[in-house]
Amino acid sequence: MYKVVLYISFAAILLSGCAVNGRRAETKVFSGGQNAKEILRNVSSKNLTATGFFIQKGRISTYSSESRITLFFTMKYNTAGNYLISVRSRTGMEAFRAFMTKDTVLINDRLNKRLLYGNPRDFTYISGLPVELLKISVGDIYMNMPQLSETGCLNNEFEVSDICEGLKISAKIDCRREKMKHVSITGSQASNSIIIDYNKFKEDSYGVPEKIEINDAYKKIRFVISIDKYIAPWVGEFEFIPGSNYTRTPLR
Repeated sequence: MYKVVLYISFAAILLSGCAVNGRRAETKVFSGGQNAKEILRNVSSKNLTATGFFIQKGRISTYSSESRITLFFTMKYNTAGNYLISVRSRTGMEAFRAFMTKDTVLINDRLNKRLLYGNPRDFTYISGLPVELLKISVGDIYMNMPQLSETGCLNNEFEVSDICEGLKISAKIDCRREKMKHVSITGSQASNSIIIDYNKFKEDSYGVPEKIEINDAYKKIRFVISIDKYIAPWVGEFEFIPGSNYTRTPLR
């Protein structure tokens, strides 16, 4: 059971480590007078993970041929790159609480009274996605060694691609909004792809998408993440308290 909910909770959230640096993007001038470097810099500056944030109210719904499940979540992030994520049922019972840093993953599995522990590599093993891509779940752009399309900005969008731990990340940028509107994540086989679409952007300085739709072609599952209420910038402390008398279990 925990693997099913864990996949829903974290593969959907995709719920920091790869630096936003590396080779500089080639300069291309777009129709609005800005060049590619300026637009990418502006997109990156709107990242929630550029500062601390607190998603106070969010929902995750998953749709498959067999079932539909809706869970609620909160997410805290600080500038040290740490996440604290709580996932609850409709009745308010917490199913999981996860604490993630650059070298540690701890999860209170309240359903089975277990403390799951490991590291980011273990997280990648069970979810299929690196911790570095968590930021994509809230509409943030991932950049390590960005490569731009040759066409520049056409029809108010341009494309940028990148690589993270062997996964190809292809994003479409809304040139005027300066936010991602579409992302595809592809593994070694084209069939193992995840497609993400962002909609209903908030009219604030971050432009956070209120609706994030994720389609996993390989597992034939669709997720919808809704971000209903958040605070950014947010400065606060959080700590992870292991469940009392929980059985310690490695993530893998």
